Amino acid sequence: MIARFAAKVRVLLRRYSGVRARSAIAAAVVVALVLAVAAAAFVLLYRRALIADVGADANRRAQAVAADTADTARPNALPA
Repeated sequence: MIARFAAKVRVLLRRYSGVRARSAIAAAVVVALVLAVAAAAFVLLYRRALIADVGADANRRAQAVAADTADTARPNALPA
């Protein structure tokens, strides 16, 4: 399988052995790599932001529940 892939690569290299073709391929590879790195960075940063938002929202809700329970007065005696 690797030998077939290497043969195909050799055929492609012979076909695109000109300077214009090689520079275009190199530019396309560079752009693809930059886009892949940028996409990975975007996903990681967006994930971190979403997790931080969920944590902050949970903290706010917990504080609201704690404030609501602290504000309610407890009866001294149970009704009969």
